[in-house]
Amino acid sequence: MSTGFPAGYNRWMPTPERPPPDAPLSKRREWAKLMNLSVIGLVFPMSMVLGFLAGRFVGGYFDAARLGGVIGGLVGIVSAFYNLFKMISEIPSGSSSEHDDDAS
Repeated sequence: MSTGFPAGYNRWMPTPERPPPDAPLSKRREWAKLMNLSVIGLVFPMSMVLGFLAGRFVGGYFDAARLGGVIGGLVGIVSAFYNLFKMISEIPSGSSSEHDDDAS
């Protein structure tokens, strides 16, 4: 069944074009912010799910899979929030000192 669209095309949500290497620094910073935010959206739920599954696996060795899943899920949630705050703090803000660097 062919839709007539190229592979990877999403007509409802067009993807932004990546700026070329010689684009202004501000354009590349906007692209980097977008990429960092998309990574946050993927890593946050994956941390929770992997923590739960790892806890359930380890808990299975002690005949306490439910308790292991709960503990692993809590560890996953804590690690997800830690990673979220760490990634948000690394995203460059749009302060005026950074825009002064663009002019030089």
